[in-house]
Amino acid sequence: MKLRLLNIFLVVTSLIIIGGNATAQHFTQEVDSLINLSYTAPDTVRARLNNEIAWKLRNYKPELAIQYSMRGIDYAMKFDNHMELVKGYSFTGVCHRNLGNYSDALEYYQLGLDAANQFGIKEQEAYAYINLGNIFLYQEKYTEAESKLINALAIAKEIQDSSILSYVYLNIGRAYLGQKNFKNAEEHLNQALKIRQESHAPVLQCVVATKYIGDVYTDKGDYETAKNIYYTCLNNEAVNTDCDLVADMTNKLSYIYYNSKMYDSALYFGKESLDFAKMVGTKYRIKNAYNAIADVYYAEKNYKEAATNYYNQIIINDSIFNEQLTQKLFNIQFSAEQYKKQAEIDKMKIEAKNTFLVIGILVIILLAGLIQAIILIRNNRKVNRLNLQIQAKNDELSRRSEELANKQEELVQQNQYIEDQRLSLLEQQRQINDSISYAQRIQTAILPDINNFGTFFSDRFVFYKPRDVVSGDFYWHFDDDTHEIIAIADCTGHGVPGACMSMLGTSSLHEIINDKDRDTSVILNRLRTMIKNLLHQTNEECTPKDGMDMALIVVNKKTMELQYSGANIPMVYIRNNETFVLTPNRNPIGIFIREQPFDAKTLQLQKGDCIYMSSDGYCSQFGGPNRIKFKIGSYRDMLLKIHELPMSEQQKIVEQNFIEWKGKNKQIDDILVAGFRV
Repeated sequence: MKLRLLNIFLVVTSLIIIGGNATAQHFTQEVDSLINLSYTAPDTVRARLNNEIAWKLRNYKPELAIQYSMRGIDYAMKFDNHMELVKGYSFTGVCHRNLGNYSDALEYYQLGLDAANQFGIKEQEAYAYINLGNIFLYQEKYTEAESKLINALAIAKEIQDSSILSYVYLNIGRAYLGQKNFKNAEEHLNQALKIRQESHAPVLQCVVATKYIGDVYTDKGDYETAKNIYYTCLNNEAVNTDCDLVADMTNKLSYIYYNSKMYDSALYFGKESLDFAKMVGTKYRIKNAYNAIADVYYAEKNYKEAATNYYNQIIINDSIFNEQLTQKLFNIQFSAEQYKKQAEIDKMKIEAKNTFLVIGILVIILLAGLIQAIILIRNNRKVNRLNLQIQAKNDELSRRSEELANKQEELVQQNQYIEDQRLSLLEQQRQINDSISYAQRIQTAILPDINNFGTFFSDRFVFYKPRDVVSGDFYWHFDDDTHEIIAIADCTGHGVPGACMSMLGTSSLHEIINDKDRDTSVILNRLRTMIKNLLHQTNEECTPKDGMDMALIVVNKKTMELQYSGANIPMVYIRNNETFVLTPNRNPIGIFIREQPFDAKTLQLQKGDCIYMSSDGYCSQFGGPNRIKFKIGSYRDMLLKIHELPMSEQQKIVEQNFIEWKGKNKQIDDILVAGFRV
């Protein structure tokens, strides 16, 4: 009855834990089917089924996976299934490693290696060496890791197993990466990826190899290449079943943005990494996430939060790497020797065919007992030495506790200082907020009234949403008897810096238009020259790279001819239910390394044409179920679907779609979308 209740509890728990994510639905159904089958299948196959469930859950819910792998071990022992017994030991060790229980992981890895040697299972012997190498990698003992992996490599080549070979190359690449030997690291990781692709290995295995190649570029400082690799991996649906992998990649992204001094993004990905690590329960990932978050807070001079996260990191680190690991290794080796001796004795009992052999076996047993007694005496001495070492460690921990107490007292003093500073900062913040609010009123007053904006067109809308109080995006127009001129612009920066650039752009456009220029390419070329002069931009390396992107149109009211020029912002128009794009020059308005003159494109307008221009903030917003960018293709598909509606309705749909896509994510950029109907 108790076993039945335990089975029901495991099934219900499994269904609750692994459900939820729509993209992981197939994975959930597959695991559910295996769980149900494990309770109805014959006892002889239950070891294999429970091990398969444990393997699928190892990187998703390792604590739950351990329950199934232990059941797999029980059934394997009951029915003398040597292969599944070795796998059960290996899978249990992997789950403990994912949880950061390295001493327990080491114990099961050693049991797996001993059993593989005993039963002559070469494949599992190789995996055991790989697992032991992994333990050393996590402790940054790369030479010891290589020695284990070389054993696995020899076996993989002997039995010609491409799957094992790919795992060996992957982990040797990690060892080289830890030693900053980037050339050999990348060579071995690419070899692992090639083997997996050519052997049509599961997609997630290829993603893992690709991710470690990204780690090479991260450590080399090529952050742009590394980011592209991590985002590609995160967009692959296969990673939804490996929260440990997601925690690692988001931590790497936090590190990249931290070193790029983009602290908002660094903090965002650091917290994402912590959430995924806690979801799995991986102590190693939790420790790294706390460290990433603490570094950001320290860089932002938020010392209170930095101290809290550094302290959490110390606590987690101490729970992972402690003296138990050394003592456990000794106990495992001793237990393994006993296990081997007992197996030899059992074998001799089976082969005994007469009384003489039985007597001989008894003599051997007595001798073995005597040898064990001698070993125990020697090992007791080793244990005593270990106890002395443990006592020394305890003394060291006491000293560290005293240091932490002193640091705590310092933190109290720092907290008082921080509180005083906070009150001062609050007053400064109030004054700054008052100033920014006044700046918002000025910026709003300068922007065109929507009722006077684009009056040539029969209908229009503007969706304008600053990220902060004031915006680096702006829209501008000029109207006379023959022409109407409209500009949509995206300035460098957000908030106050962006707003200053927008004021600079607005005033410069007024000055140019007053000189009667009506050619869009001339206007943009003149505007670039003025901005560079006003900002004192030269070709020197240290010159500021501030500027703006812009889409500019001039409409001849009499001929209905539209002229367009663009600096990184295209113009989209829809005619007869088909989307067309006028592409911009790939130059900003400001200093640029490959500066080219702006050119102009013309379009003969027809009644019913719909014209759209926008900054890149809408398409760059992270959101949706996978926390990815909205992207240009989705944006243009949305415009095509709604273009026949009144412009006021289009504005509501554009705004509502943005709100739903963003969800609880932070708005990352200023938003400006404008639409016009001829």
